[in-house]
Amino acid sequence: KKKKERKTLREQQVKLLRSASASPFPSETADSTSKSAMTFLIVLLACCLAAANADCSTSSNCTSCTSQGGCLWCPSSGKCQDDKSVCIADEKAGGPVTNSDYCHCTNPTATRLNCTACTATDDSCNFGWCSSEQRCYWGYNSQPANHSCIPLDTKGAWNWETCRNDNPSQYSNCTSCLKDSDQLGWCPSSGKCLWGTRSQPGNQTCNPNEKDGAWSQYAASCVDMNPTARYKNCSSCLDSTSSLGWCPNDNACYYSVDGHQPANHTCLPSGTAGLWASDNCKCVNPTENLLNCSACTYCNDLGWCPYENKCFAGSQTSPFNTTCTADVHFGPFTQECRCSYPVFQTSDSACNDCDDKAHNFTWCHANEICVYLGNQSWSEVCPGKLCPQNCLCAPGESQCTLCKAGFTNPETGCVTRCAPNCLDCQPNNASMCTNQCASGFSNFPACDKFCPSNCYTCGGGFNVSSIVAGSKPKPDDCIMCADPGAVPPLCTSCWPSVCKGIDGTCSETCSSKNSKNNSTTPQAFEYCDDCQHAFGAFASIAKIAGTFYADLEEAEKAAALAEVICLLVPPPFDLLCGFGIAYYFEREEFSVTWFYMTAATVGFVEGECELLALCPKQCVPNRRSLLAPSRRFQPVSHTP
Repeated sequence: KKKKERKTLREQQVKLLRSASASPFPSETADSTSKSAMTFLIVLLACCLAAANADCSTSSNCTSCTSQGGCLWCPSSGKCQDDKSVCIADEKAGGPVTNSDYCHCTNPTATRLNCTACTATDDSCNFGWCSSEQRCYWGYNSQPANHSCIPLDTKGAWNWETCRNDNPSQYSNCTSCLKDSDQLGWCPSSGKCLWGTRSQPGNQTCNPNEKDGAWSQYAASCVDMNPTARYKNCSSCLDSTSSLGWCPNDNACYYSVDGHQPANHTCLPSGTAGLWASDNCKCVNPTENLLNCSACTYCNDLGWCPYENKCFAGSQTSPFNTTCTADVHFGPFTQECRCSYPVFQTSDSACNDCDDKAHNFTWCHANEICVYLGNQSWSEVCPGKLCPQNCLCAPGESQCTLCKAGFTNPETGCVTRCAPNCLDCQPNNASMCTNQCASGFSNFPACDKFCPSNCYTCGGGFNVSSIVAGSKPKPDDCIMCADPGAVPPLCTSCWPSVCKGIDGTCSETCSSKNSKNNSTTPQAFEYCDDCQHAFGAFASIAKIAGTFYADLEEAEKAAALAEVICLLVPPPFDLLCGFGIAYYFEREEFSVTWFYMTAATVGFVEGECELLALCPKQCVPNRRSLLAPSRRFQPVSHTP
């Protein structure tokens, strides 16, 4: 039909030209301008005839085809055709070309044999590389034209303007695999880079496990891969990301899906190592790292064993994989520090606060001490009658088995006093010192010399060889100063907040008259709480030292408990610690010796911290003062 139309058009143009070529003018005198106009019309009609005569089918290649007006090159048919005719695009051959500048954008499958050549962005040919087929196709950014590029996890998928998703096996580690790619992922269990989706590889399964980690397409997650081999301690493990956790019992870093347990693995709890940690490392290896009850019980699922003086992971009543021994003086495994040691409960009400099933403390009214019952009855651990005033009695008994300091002859109720130079003496021999000289005396066991004049008691007045815990003093070291406000062992400086008075002794509070700027600011008594806490602890130690023990093991436990109490005493009061064990051959009995026992017998009075000017003074009638000159030690000769 079009050919007929073009033929008709040409016939009409020919007739027009013929009629125009016959002279239309009446004479040769016609106007020259009219002749020129007619000549232009003839040329114009000739050009139109030439254009109408253009035949696209005569061109056999893209360049000659696209140089003719109204023609296009169709790669799928390999022919030049009218630009108004239909050209079906083909993924292998390409799409229609109307400009000779794009004649090279044809036949990509045959001419572009690798991904780099195929996806070159400088030619704008709309080519993409199908990695699974290793072929170049004409198409769009999402897929080839009229074709499906099926991805394979080992080879890749459709690549447009880049080759990042081609041949994932070329990437040997997580970082290079996930760099700048949105279709590749890393499988740590197989150690391979694969094509896939956000959740899994394309054609296989990548199972997560605790040692390797899980499939990921995020570059930031590379630090989670192979955590067991990568991270060798808890800190480095938990500093990476929230997907990892530390198993103390295995001493290993694991990948976790939910943060509560390792993937496909169980982290068993351990009493000494602790439990699975995913937040921080503070509660890991509690026995080694958490050395006091407060730090221990700060962490969930940890508890304190008073007898072992150690922190363990465990339930509310017992540690995991180990045993926590408890006896009368040491409470059971606990997650409440206030109920760790019965001896700390210095009143009936405080003791009864720990009388629940988990602790089972009870108050012994006869000797005013809190004890742990355990599986024993009250009558087995608490004496039925009061122990005589100068005696030490075995638990549950009122018979005098050992005398307190300064007395002897337990058979007669400890009414016989030791020699004045002995704090304690042998039974039936009042002149033979056993463990300690009297205050002010030195050269144990003879106790026939005096301590330095600035000492109330000194190291030479003790059986130093019996010390099993704490520091061993030198003979001239002051255990207590003659000036109660001075700090042993040198006794040359005052306790905190205590200043020297007119007579040169540490006897006055540090107030405005002692300060250089004459400030009238009231004294803060910043050491008051520490002092009261320390003397409360000393009172508990005095009870331990004043208790009789039937065998060496019990005495060693008691000495260890005294040392534990001293560890909790705030400085500088902790200087007053030093303990030993005394053995009485005649009785085959034991007791705990304490260098500060002298102070325990004469110094623990009501308001001791007030007398030391560490706490504000209260009005208490008839209270004696440690700071009075009469209290300072004055050596006297011994008269039998």
